[in-house]
Amino acid sequence: MRKIIILTCVICFICCPLHAQKVKTNDPIKSIHKLFEETLFPSKDSLIIYAVNFEVSITKKNGKALVTTIEANDSLAFTILPSYKKLFDIDFNQLIGNRTNMRLIIPILMYGSSPEKMFYKDKDSNPLISLNAAVNAAYALYNPSKYNNNRDAKVSLEHRVFKDAKKERRLKGGVWEAMIMEPIIFKIENMK
Repeated sequence: MRKIIILTCVICFICCPLHAQKVKTNDPIKSIHKLFEETLFPSKDSLIIYAVNFEVSITKKNGKALVTTIEANDSLAFTILPSYKKLFDIDFNQLIGNRTNMRLIIPILMYGSSPEKMFYKDKDSNPLISLNAAVNAAYALYNPSKYNNNRDAKVSLEHRVFKDAKKERRLKGGVWEAMIMEPIIFKIENMK
């Protein structure tokens, strides 16, 4: 009887640490969200709306899905989200499936306002932004074409679409092949 109790205790001590260990997720989408969730946004503006995206090129070699390049539609993305470099460490095998190459677009929307510093408000105290800036931000969220949030917010969307249509990476009719994630959204509450 004593041997059975000792054996049971030994088995329990061996099994307990196994259940307490952290399980590594193989879901690349969850890994991407975890990668960007602890981002700090330094801003001196009273109102920000940044729509950026990362275009990740993935190639399958020897059964492994490797990130070959990471591009951003706005260079500001590299500054605000320096953890983008860890995208190289994520296993994208689940997403790439049987394909040999894939482009993944990771759209990220960041917005917020400082009630103390806000100059222009509507009757409900919501910040006013130009309609042109809002439309351009929405277009930039999914489109891999280069975009500068500060400079291009004043450019009409029609002009940007016309310029993009000339680029070689877009096919006839404005079609381009890529897998697009649901946007990662950051609302900045306490801007000072």
